[in-house]
Amino acid sequence: MVASTTLRDARDLLQVHEWGDCTTISLASETYSFMDDALLLSTLQRILLETQCHHLVFDLTEFEGASSSVLALFVWPVRSGVKVTLCNPSPHICDILKRTRLDNVVKVVRPTRRGLN
Repeated sequence: MVASTTLRDARDLLQVHEWGDCTTISLASETYSFMDDALLLSTLQRILLETQCHHLVFDLTEFEGASSSVLALFVWPVRSGVKVTLCNPSPHICDILKRTRLDNVVKVVRPTRRGLN
């Protein structure tokens, strides 16, 4: 029997860090595979209510997927007036964001190569 993931477990899996009105969520592909979309969205809703953040940063360094549910997860907080930044998205995710014009809705920050000319 597979154990279900509770809301508290889900928050722990997401690696949530709070700095004032900014909240960072590290989302990894491995973590996402443990959670269904409804649990992920309800966890995000609860995090936003608890932290009352105005800026939500998704660290996507370890995330590869890009389903429509994931894209909705990135955009949903904007509808609530929260600024959303996606850090280190994969080229695939960047391409989807550009094609869907969601890169106009959320800020996308890609790594830079410092010291190289």
